[in-house]
Order: sequence, then structure tokens, then C-alpha cells
Amino acid sequence: MIESSQLLGTWVSAQPEETHNADGSTMFFKREFTFTDGNNWSLKFAGFGDPAQTFSLFSGYVEGTYEIGQPSATVEGANEADFHFSKKLFTADYEAILGYFNSATDGQWVAGVERDVTESGCPFLPSVAVAPTEYDLLKLDGENLYMGARTSDLSQARAPQLTEFALVRK
Repeated sequence: MIESSQLLGTWVSAQPEETHNADGSTMFFKREFTFTDGNNWSLKFAGFGDPAQTFSLFSGYVEGTYEIGQPSATVEGANEADFHFSKKLFTADYEAILGYFNSATDGQWVAGVERDVTESGCPFLPSVAVAPTEYDLLKLDGENLYMGARTSDLSQARAPQLTEFALVRK
């Protein structure tokens, strides 16, 4: 069983996290989770168009509280974990993403300008009212922290498996 005290501190992507999109393109993510006393958490995340992470597509920041639940019935050594959101911020950097956001929302997106989407949501990040909680998994394996794979909408159902990408202490 994972205890919240074991998570305290900052955990970062051990390597660029390669993801293949439905259109055949590839993105590379980086994550930085911070866990603090009182079961508070935050996540800074960014998506890039290249493995060197120099071509920024977007970035975001979310925060809230979390609860570690029972051991997973489907993933050996993992615990269920619920991540509750209180704040969601998003920045679109790449022109194509900016155009998509402007056509799908209020049309007020500006490249490189962070927007608070806590109440309104945006195409990649639903509002807190729509998705107040994500049902995830946590597994500590030596010095590595693994979370649930983002292969489905975690605000609807718990992650079915762990991601292959480790987080390491910063």
C-alpha cells in the first residue's frame, strides 16, 4: 500500500514520453508532479513536437487534492488513486493548436498566453464542473513512480493499466 508520505516532493518524467496520435503524428510529453502535505498535488505538463523538447505545442498546470485508495484489483502492486481538481490552466503555443482552440471555443486564444480554464474548460482539458476527478493508479517501483495509462477518459473510469513512462524524484 502506498502512503501519501512516500509521494512527498517533486517527480519528473524520466525521459520524453512519446505518444502517437490518431492522425499519425507523434508528440513528446513531459510531466512534473508535486505532492505536498495535506494530500495536495499539482502537475505541470507540456507537449512537444520533437524528442529534444524544443518545439513547444502546449503546456498546462492543474492542482487539487488526492486520495490513495485500495490496492488495484487489476494491476499488481498498484493502488487506486483519485485526483480531484481545483484549478486548470492551459497555454497553446503552436499555430495549428491555437487555430483549433479558437475554432472550438470563444476565439480568444493567443499563442503563449496562459488561460484559466477551471470553469470554461478547453478542447484538451475539460472544466472542473465536467471533470472534477480523475480515477488513476499509482505504483512505486524502487525509485520510480508509475501512474495510469491515459488510454481512456480517466474522469469516467479508472485507468486500466499503468503507463510505461516512469516519474523520478527531482
